[in-house]
Amino acid sequence: MVPEPAEGFFRLFVYGTLKRGFANHERFCASAVQIRTAQIRGRLFETPWGHPVVALPAGEILARGSADHELDGSRQRALAMEPAPPKYLPGQEKSFGWVQGELLGFSNPHGWLVALDHFEEFDPVGGGSRFERVLVLAYLDESISIPAWVYAGAGILSGHAFPEITGGRWQ
Repeated sequence: MVPEPAEGFFRLFVYGTLKRGFANHERFCASAVQIRTAQIRGRLFETPWGHPVVALPAGEILARGSADHELDGSRQRALAMEPAPPKYLPGQEKSFGWVQGELLGFSNPHGWLVALDHFEEFDPVGGGSRFERVLVLAYLDESISIPAWVYAGAGILSGHAFPEITGGRWQ
């Protein structure tokens, strides 16, 4: 585990248009104070809307995002000190691979996180979200994992058969 910086530090794993060099990075992620290559367990799919979507093993989700960003930051910091190991359902570890992306660190998530939740169509109160912000372990290498939030497929995957991106990297 890597120790978390000062209180309020927020980590976000991105795998699509929020990565450096892509359409939405400057708009939402330009204030990142740290960017590292990382990966998470999951399956990556191409959508017809020009962005990917990730499906996660249920056992990988450590917490679900809320409208209270301070609470979400506290959950992340608490898990950074004593992370829960991933819990797989029988056979699940074989059907999910690795999704490649970037781990972004922010010193102050307030303000832009509301805008990013809206952009990702994540509604923690009303339901019916296309994406859900969830806490998972992001792996920097085989021995270092860090709890990070990621926008994963929720409503967007329901009833759709998107093609899987082999290799887990969207470009």
